[in-house]
Order: sequence, then C-alpha cells, then structure tokens
Amino acid sequence: VNFTILTQTMEQSFMGRAFSIHTFSGNIGMWLVPGTMFVLTDWWGWQNALLFAGAVGLALAALVLACGHVFQPIGIAADKVAENKAVSVQEGTRVILSRPILLMSAFFAFSTLVITAMQTFMPVALVHIHGVTAAFGTKAVTTYLIASGAGILLGGYLVDKMSYHRSMANLALAGSAVFLLLIGAWDLSPTMILVLLSGAGLIHGLLRPARDIIARSMTPDHSTGKVFGFLSTGLSIGNAIAPVLFGWIIDIGAPVWVFYGSAIILIISIPTLGSTRGNTIMSPKINR
Repeated sequence: VNFTILTQTMEQSFMGRAFSIHTFSGNIGMWLVPGTMFVLTDWWGWQNALLFAGAVGLALAALVLACGHVFQPIGIAADKVAENKAVSVQEGTRVILSRPILLMSAFFAFSTLVITAMQTFMPVALVHIHGVTAAFGTKAVTTYLIASGAGILLGGYLVDKMSYHRSMANLALAGSAVFLLLIGAWDLSPTMILVLLSGAGLIHGLLRPARDIIARSMTPDHSTGKVFGFLSTGLSIGNAIAPVLFGWIIDIGAPVWVFYGSAIILIISIPTLGSTRGNTIMSPKINR
C-alpha cells in the first residue's frame, strides 16, 4: 500500500527522493524500537510498554484517517482509476510471475540477506576475525547503519538526477562487495574497520532508492500494489534465510565467511538485476 500511495501521489521528478525518505524513515523506526521498548519496559513493565506501542499505532491510524485527502492520486482521471480496478486476476498474476518481476524479487532477497548479515552477525564475526571487543562490534554496526542511512538519502537525490539507474545499482553492489572482502581478508586496525564499514554502508545505501526506481519502472500502473507486495516476499525470504545461513557459518567456526559470503551474494546480485534490462513491462512514466 505504501509504495502504491507514493507512486500515485508524488511527481516523477521527486520519486527517487520519495522512495529514499520512505526507506530511511522505516529504518529509523526499526533502529529506535529495541532501545525504546527496553527503556519503557524498565520504567513501566512490559505490559504497559506494549500498551504504549499499541497507542502509538492507533494515533498514527487516526492521523492517516484525518489526513487521507493528502494520499489522493495526483491528476489520474476517474476512468483510469476504474480501468485499473478492473484488471483481472489472470492479468495481475501474469505480471507478478513475469521474468523481470521474478528476477527483481530474487534481487530483493539477496539484498536483504546482506543487510541482515551485517546487522546481526557482523559484531560476532569481527570479534573472532580481528580480536576486537563486543562493544566495538556494536559500534561497528552503528557506524554501518548510519552510513547506510546517509547513502539512502544521497541515493534518492542521485536517482532523480540520473537516468542510469541500473549502472548506479551495479556499481554500488560491486563497491560494497569490495569493501566487505577487504574487511574479511586484511588484518585491520579498529579505525580502518570503521572506515571500510562506513564505505560499505554508504555505497549499499545508495543502492536501495535505485532498486525501488528500477522496480517501479517495470511495473504497470494497474499493478503497483500487487508487484510491490510480491517483491516484499523477497524481503521476507531474505530475512528468513539469513539467520539460518550466517548462524550456521558462525557455528562451524568460519566467521570470515560472514563477509566473504555477503560479498559473493552482492556479486551474484549484479547479473540478477542486469537481467531485468530490456524486459520492462511499462515505461517509467506514470499515467497522469
């Protein structure tokens, strides 16, 4: 629903920044939740902390209802809206099972595998590989996430100013992979670890708005909700596989493969994304 609202209410010239702000805001929420809930539980107990979280959700729902007019499509004719609603189930299925969308779903899964590996297993891997403290491992994750957030915002601006979105995404994948390989292969000081992680996070952050714009460009206007809903299953698949895969890597005593494996996944993602070229289902323009 959120991607459908964005694509129908934002001007095309601002679409990259809209996607980047959307992604960045979601990340901020995920980063704040654990610490916030920990503090609230310590203060009020877990029951009241859950009640507070539910109350925040109800308040946001009320805000959306009160400001619903803001989410109305811009300049889309009523007959076009009716046409989009009339799309058959068969047509929607054909779209989401088309080769470009299936490849993009795999790309979403690969990207999420790496993000989850960095957020969850990187601290343990750094302790074993470079002999740093657990506290430094937490600092390293924070550095990576901050750099990634900056990359997301910068990437949104860049994709609005550039037309070579696939090239930008491919360069980001390759660059991030190189940084991760260096962290795993070299004997590094703590400072250099943070420098390389900052680079990896920044470059990987650049990828995400470009990824969303590419996905939007291959999606028919009448199937935005279906396609982005289907692509979200790629995120879920990546989140489901990453703990099993990288947890096993840690258990067998090969922590360096947290970085090597992540780098390999990023490299594998390049032809997956490139294979969507020339197979778009629609032009990047939105019907106005």
